[in-house]
Amino acid sequence: MAHLATTDFLEQLKAIYLASRTNQPDEEPETIQKWYTVAAVAFAASGATDAVPVVFNYALDELRHTHDGEELHAHEYALASKMRDALLMACLIYGLPRAIESLVALHSITPEELRSVAIIRSVTANIAELERIGNQNFRALYGSSAGSVQELMASAYPDLAWFCATVAYGIASNADVLLPVERLYAIVAALIATDVPWQTRWHMSNARNVGAPLEEIKAVREITMKVAERAGVDRKEDVPEVEQEERAHLANL
Repeated sequence: MAHLATTDFLEQLKAIYLASRTNQPDEEPETIQKWYTVAAVAFAASGATDAVPVVFNYALDELRHTHDGEELHAHEYALASKMRDALLMACLIYGLPRAIESLVALHSITPEELRSVAIIRSVTANIAELERIGNQNFRALYGSSAGSVQELMASAYPDLAWFCATVAYGIASNADVLLPVERLYAIVAALIATDVPWQTRWHMSNARNVGAPLEEIKAVREITMKVAERAGVDRKEDVPEVEQEERAHLANL
């Protein structure tokens, strides 16, 4: 399905994202635009894993038009690292098999000097420490609703609450590669592409807790919907709209 990620289509996605930033005069220009990883995760979660390298090459070309020398290499490596980690972290939403296919496809076209050769997550942290980190990350995202959400998961299955805190927000999110908002956008992209409206609503609402501007969240939603539609995702429910409020509401619990 690499043919789905045409240059014209990627230009459309780029235009959606850039339009969302026109009303953010205080924002500094981005070297590595957030929509790159959003599109890559959306394609992977939609089952079009071989489109991921196309998105990566498109992003590389953009960097090469505006930078050179050591600065270019630093930006290229940062791009490769962010795309790898977004695909890995979001696999808790869209599935490990598709993450494997996406990362292997990405690796196959990644220049040797941009490849990862060592584990970036801590391999010595104990479970208690990972649980502490996970709970901290969870509270940062969910804000005042964190306790209610954790109680909901614990009531459904105590291991679920522990797993989400320790594995999803402790291990998976514990790498200094993605910004909190970039991690959140990857999760939203995976949720929309896999047709999980309830969780999508939660995470889009909570995006404000990690500094995501409202218009940018809307752009992430639109970009992912376009990718999923192009990849032939059969959606059973409508994608929720982005709420105007700055925090999630649990009225639907």
